[in-house]
Amino acid sequence: SASATIEMIDARIEKLNTTFKDYEKVHLDILSIDEQDEENAANLEDKYFDVLSKLNTLKRNLATTEVRQCSSASASKLPNIDVPTFTGKDFTKYTPFMQLFTAVIDQNKSLSDVQKLFYLRTFL
Repeated sequence: SASATIEMIDARIEKLNTTFKDYEKVHLDILSIDEQDEENAANLEDKYFDVLSKLNTLKRNLATTEVRQCSSASASKLPNIDVPTFTGKDFTKYTPFMQLFTAVIDQNKSLSDVQKLFYLRTFL
């Protein structure tokens, strides 16, 4: 469901594993009485692995979605970086501006090229 969390999925996986282990113990007793029950056991085992696989896939997808949401949230607001603006009126300030911009913004590996361009436009 859309409201599922990783913790909820983990709880269901744990419950599924516990229940299946309990079934396996009981099934040995059933086989001692009815050897024909082997087919039922195979079907149940297939269903167990099917459900376990689906839960693990759901968990992976949910984890990926959470990472994307965190990345989007952190990337949507750029940190406030203080670099003096360069107006172009005084060319003697160009070299110090570019050195500071390069050191603080351009060499920052956590910023994308688009973010760097945004900062450059902000400081001009």
